[in-house]
Amino acid sequence: MANAQAVERILLQGANATLSDLTSTFVVTFPGQDTFAAACHLYMLYNQEEQSSTISDPATAEVRRFAILFVLCILYGPDTLEQNPFLSFFLELLDTLDDDSPEKLAVQCILRGSASEMQARTAFELARNPHQLIPIITIERDRLHNLQAIEQKMTDDGSHQENESISIIKSQNQVGATVIPSDDHTFTTFNTSLMKEAFDSPLSIAQQEDLLRMMELDVEKMNEHLPADRLPDLIEHNQTIATEALEVLAPLPEFSDYLQTLLTIEITTNTMEVVHRLLIGLHRTYVPDEFLHIYLSNCIRSCELIDDRSLQSRQVRLVSVFIQSLLRNNVINISDFLIEIQSFCIEFSRHRGAASLFRIVAEQANNTDFLLSQSSDLGESKSTGHPII
Repeated sequence: MANAQAVERILLQGANATLSDLTSTFVVTFPGQDTFAAACHLYMLYNQEEQSSTISDPATAEVRRFAILFVLCILYGPDTLEQNPFLSFFLELLDTLDDDSPEKLAVQCILRGSASEMQARTAFELARNPHQLIPIITIERDRLHNLQAIEQKMTDDGSHQENESISIIKSQNQVGATVIPSDDHTFTTFNTSLMKEAFDSPLSIAQQEDLLRMMELDVEKMNEHLPADRLPDLIEHNQTIATEALEVLAPLPEFSDYLQTLLTIEITTNTMEVVHRLLIGLHRTYVPDEFLHIYLSNCIRSCELIDDRSLQSRQVRLVSVFIQSLLRNNVINISDFLIEIQSFCIEFSRHRGAASLFRIVAEQANNTDFLLSQSSDLGESKSTGHPII
């Protein structure tokens, strides 16, 4: 398994090796999925050195950064940048590095598709004489636009994927903007037949409004109207009602039964959407951290159990979007979930979405002084929610 110490050792020993030989050393030392893990460590190391103001030898650091840039490119084929999981990293550097930075020459060379011409050079040579050894040629506009389009697709997999997961990527401010019960009807009793219908087929907008109003008026008996074992049926046919029902149930002692049900049902777009809405809403405090750990493990396992490559790719993208949203909404602490998410990114590194998720994880780990190779104690639950185990 790749670790930060081993990666840094190879960089140190390979300072005077050609970029081709240095890359080959990484491939031989870290075969298979470990190659991606090693590349992740390289990415982290580049950012750490770039942001550090206490580097004792800036010249040595610059050689290392040159080595990292070209190795990250050559690892995945210098002429097939379109398939490189770190394409967005190179494009970001193109925009953020100063025009007179020697490293920007390296990035332009990589994005231009000319990295193969540098494989016989060493990082030491390139860092010392970048303007003499790296051709100063502008990237063709069409090529740059094409790479940016590919990067956008790698990042969010296009708008159709977002549409599939809809509010998984919406902000917390939009959580309640679904069906608003009208005041046109007054109810004195709960219509159990309407709830039973909701278990079996989609309701009309008017029926949903009626059911939501009845739920608000009969909170204390919601666990009777919606048995925990019927929650999967409600999620399948009337996801909005299921979401609202869980929010009504959250303060009740029986809520743990519904959380347990969510841990046992199939991981689908609908179930992830319901859990997502619950976690980023006002009822997050009722959900214990143990639930989060188990549910994320279930999401990852759901990807592992799919044999069909196309279906697996779709599931990986959905889970990646789900985790990204939890991170961005500060629902989960990266220090508590580093091991699970790191393993997920490495295992599914060939699928779109994993590389994008890794970059977010790496940035947050950087900000909290965590390394991707270190272990993390899952710790005790900090929430005041109901026990679910």
